[in-house]
Amino acid sequence: MLYFLSILFLFFQTNGKINIENQWIRNAGKGMNTAFFADVKNISTKTDTLYKVASSLARLVQVHETYEENGMMGMREAGNLEIKSSETLKLKPRSFHVMLIGLKKDLKEGQIGEVTLFFKHAGAVKVKARVKNMIE
Repeated sequence: MLYFLSILFLFFQTNGKINIENQWIRNAGKGMNTAFFADVKNISTKTDTLYKVASSLARLVQVHETYEENGMMGMREAGNLEIKSSETLKLKPRSFHVMLIGLKKDLKEGQIGEVTLFFKHAGAVKVKARVKNMIE
């Protein structure tokens, strides 16, 4: 039973205003870059803003977006992201995601990493995520 409750906590985290679900980190080696993905649900009655991300896993942590311009794909820092009441921000490959730049250690499949998301109203939400291989 304790194992089941631990699994539920790992894959569904909330602070009462923001729910984080389906979170995971792509595996990568020390010194490389990788990304954190999740579904960020605003369950409050007002719009909230994701304005900062942090993690001790990497030298630099930023919210990025993937874009296409003149037939070329690229990534850039996204800045603040608004999430309206009852809406979900999907942090996913080839879209908005959290970049972990310059990993301080290897992240191997099955390990657990922590990322903190900072919101204007909900405050800091610490998220534990399992390291996985890239999935489509």
